[in-house]
Amino acid sequence: DFVRFTPTADLCGLAAGRYDYTVSDGALTDSGRVTVNITCVNDAPVVTVSGDFSNVDEGVTRTYTYTVTDVDSTTWTVTESCTGDASYISDLAANSFECTFLDGPGSGTVDVTANDGDPTNNIGDDPHTVSVANVAPTVSLTGSATVSEGSSHTYSFTTSDPGQDTFVLGATECGTGAGQVGLDTFNATTGAGSFVCSFPDGPADPTVSVTVSDSDGASDSDTLDVSVNNVAPTVVSAAITVNSVTGDISSTMTYSDVGVNDTQTARFEYRLNGVLVATNTSASNLASSGTATDTYRAAPGCYSVEVTMWVTDKDGASSTRVIRTGATPTVDVYSPSFKAPIKDNERNIAKYGNVVPIKVELASSCSPGTTVTTPILHITIAAGNVTDIMPDATPVIMAESVSNADTGTQMRVNGGGYIYNFSTRNLQAGQDYTIRIRVGSTTGPIILRALFQPKR
Repeated sequence: DFVRFTPTADLCGLAAGRYDYTVSDGALTDSGRVTVNITCVNDAPVVTVSGDFSNVDEGVTRTYTYTVTDVDSTTWTVTESCTGDASYISDLAANSFECTFLDGPGSGTVDVTANDGDPTNNIGDDPHTVSVANVAPTVSLTGSATVSEGSSHTYSFTTSDPGQDTFVLGATECGTGAGQVGLDTFNATTGAGSFVCSFPDGPADPTVSVTVSDSDGASDSDTLDVSVNNVAPTVVSAAITVNSVTGDISSTMTYSDVGVNDTQTARFEYRLNGVLVATNTSASNLASSGTATDTYRAAPGCYSVEVTMWVTDKDGASSTRVIRTGATPTVDVYSPSFKAPIKDNERNIAKYGNVVPIKVELASSCSPGTTVTTPILHITIAAGNVTDIMPDATPVIMAESVSNADTGTQMRVNGGGYIYNFSTRNLQAGQDYTIRIRVGSTTGPIILRALFQPKR
């Protein structure tokens, strides 16, 4: 037979345990007590950590509390810790601390260790593993939201991320109708950068955007809606010249537009002595910048000339310039006429083979009774009764003079006018011909025309 002795919990020491016994052989009985020496064994501290141990986003800080108990000790040393992808923060409060979860995807361990100082079985702890999730970066884009066509602007962006990430620049876009100028600037450590957008034409509404990814592959984008305003074209210079012989008022306007995709329409308003006499409009597809010209032919007269030149872009914005010769009529448009024997507006008949003196006079409109002989006039001949726009005959019918004083087809000055001794011997009898008087050369502007027919 044997005796089993179970000491009281946490009881230890010399003679710390005992038990009584009674034995009997059926006739006699004896009793006694046995003392038991119990070797002491240390109990480790019991640690209990409380808090949120669920999955957490990187960059989040959580607070944890704990309790420590020890059945055989009243003092112990505590170590609070956050390891792995977690960082420890002391909050200076008893039985409390904080963990910041630094970077995901990953995990951190929250733990408290208590040591009661015994040689054995002296340490207790309560570790908890927390899964850390990656969080996408946040991108912030800044720059001008209202711009003018033809301008370039810098757009800057910053990137924030609660994790310990580096960054990769994705796409930078300037939007429909806009274009990027040069290369991006970008810092992979901070996620900051910039790029330049050019806006060639307005009105337009492009969207500027940027995308940045973190080192774990998560990304974010930011956009900025930009309003591009149209800019009116500018008249850079304007000038007019007046041909007193033909009456042609030639207008030239140089213009520019910062909107390189704009097309232009030019308009010219002509006023003679303050009265609007003509409005001429060019085609509507002139280049964005360039030169526009126009001509208005004034009737003989003495004028003050005013030309208003407009340039209007395809979006309706315009600019203007006014050119005046002065309030006093000083522009002299001469009055050309044939003199006998040639008459205007009727068929002139001459005997075939004869010499016909063709006489022309340029009368001043600003100085009545005065004629002008400084311009150079030429005579050309066209077969048939033709208008000014019809070319001379092919082959060319040369005007031929019988006077040694005449040079080629150029009319010579004589008696306050011009004369050309025209020979009819190279013409065909009974055939109509048109005599045309031109300024400057045989291809110059026509100022007079007369119908002529030689007869036998």
